[in-house]
Formats: sequence, C-alpha cells, structure tokens
Amino acid sequence: MLADFMAGELPLSDYVMVSGSLNYQQNDPDFIYKAISKLFESCTKGFAFNLLRPLSPTACWPPMTRKSY
Repeated sequence: MLADFMAGELPLSDYVMVSGSLNYQQNDPDFIYKAISKLFESCTKGFAFNLLRPLSPTACWPPMTRKSY
C-alpha cells in the first residue's frame, strides 16, 4: 500500500476522491497544486477533493488537460 501518494506512481483509476489529504501544512507552497495535478492525471472519469481552507487568490498553476485513454 502506498502511504505517500506523492512519492510513487499511482495506478490509473476511473474515479479518485480525496478527503483530508490536502489539508496538511506543507513547506512547499505549491504542494496542493502539485497533488491535485498528480491525482487528476491518475483518473479517467472523475476527480473530487475537499479543502478546509481557501487557496490563495493570487496563486497560479497551469490548467489541467484531459488525456485520451
């Protein structure tokens, strides 16, 4: 079982749902964006997540694109 989803490769899944995993304090200010991108790329149909705090309105991250499977 993978304990740190950012450290390894994730299996491709139809749906990915994340609850609580993105709410930990990190030293990397882009952690949430990197995690969302990685998790989004590992799903083929749908992706859901929640956050307990708002993201910075000045934050910028490249838009995610859907791959063909």
